[in-house]
Amino acid sequence: MRGGRAAARGMRWPDFRDLEGWRSLLRLLAGSAREQGADLLLLPGMLGLKLLDLGRPWSFGPELSRRVAEQAGGLEEGLAIAQGVAAEFELYLAPGSFLLPAGDGGLRHEAVLFDPAGREILRTAQTHPSAREAAWGVRPGQTLELAPSPWGKIGLLVGNDAWVPEVGRILALEGAEVFLAPVTRPAPYREVEQLWGTWAQVQGNQTYALECGFWGRSGDELWAHRTAVLAPCELTPGETGFLVRDQEWAVADFPPQEIAAVRRSYPLRRHLNRSLYRRHLPLFWREEQP
Repeated sequence: MRGGRAAARGMRWPDFRDLEGWRSLLRLLAGSAREQGADLLLLPGMLGLKLLDLGRPWSFGPELSRRVAEQAGGLEEGLAIAQGVAAEFELYLAPGSFLLPAGDGGLRHEAVLFDPAGREILRTAQTHPSAREAAWGVRPGQTLELAPSPWGKIGLLVGNDAWVPEVGRILALEGAEVFLAPVTRPAPYREVEQLWGTWAQVQGNQTYALECGFWGRSGDELWAHRTAVLAPCELTPGETGFLVRDQEWAVADFPPQEIAAVRRSYPLRRHLNRSLYRRHLPLFWREEQP
């Protein structure tokens, strides 16, 4: 693993009016990430909702499933555009998260990661919809997978999954070195809320992470977020757990050897409850795990 620089870009609810505007936005952000030396770019959770604005007005609620189904072609075209931008700028690109048709009249909340060749290497659906998302028709995802990268294995914490400890632990047991968390929360977004989400996942599993959201109003809802690059406390200034914390750009290097050193100095996994994992997570726990 050679590591490299990673970037997250939070933003206000963007203002574009067609798919060419979407392409222009992605190209602008990818180019800026490259100028800052980043090989990986994460964009905000729920950013794909903006593609619903390209048709008639919509709002959150039970009718959202129908609206997403109507825009399914545009949503997939939006993902194809992101795939092309990843290849054009030769970077790993996670273009936020999207609500997509689930096939049973409901929705799935998904995030996708493209590699520098434009290949889709990871797609994860949120496994734990919140109560309000369930009311919109969001169905729970059933699988958690990882993708290889120069930083080690990458896992996605989609939306509310960043606040579910079991999701991060399963990914860690599978070998995750980095979490990408495209998340957006209803306003106000309090500091303590961020600390018991991705921050806690990072500290409990000794990984790096990017966390990213947008702020502003969409679909009659007001959203808020604060973008962050996270690492184990031992690797951060003042042992805060944050390498960078800002509203917009958050960029930092992820040296794999530093994570390895933290794990050697404090071998957290030796203290895991193996009997609990054998009983409840048999597919993800093996005796050969450290």
